[in-house]
Amino acid sequence: MVKNIDFGHNGTFKTLIFDKKRFKVVIESLIDHVVNTNSFDLRFELDKPITRVRNHAYEWEELSNDFVANKFHPKIIQLADGTYLQSNITAGIWEVNKLNPQYSFVAF
Repeated sequence: MVKNIDFGHNGTFKTLIFDKKRFKVVIESLIDHVVNTNSFDLRFELDKPITRVRNHAYEWEELSNDFVANKFHPKIIQLADGTYLQSNITAGIWEVNKLNPQYSFVAF
């Protein structure tokens, strides 16, 4: 599922400590960056490529083009092994590049 999560701020990324057993991320060391900024980015590296995305009409579509989900889109993707990943909030913008479907980029 999720291999790595990188935290980005002002064009610099730092890999977060990701507890794969409990599916949790430690971000305490980055609190100062988050508190003192209006935006930050998260880059997710997945162990399987993204094959389908849920569009604004809540319909599944194959990842045949680059995909951007704004705040009005559902944030649901499907991986090649059939696993679904879904955000629990609609904030942020999800970006998926069809040429590199094992990465998802989220901007806040």
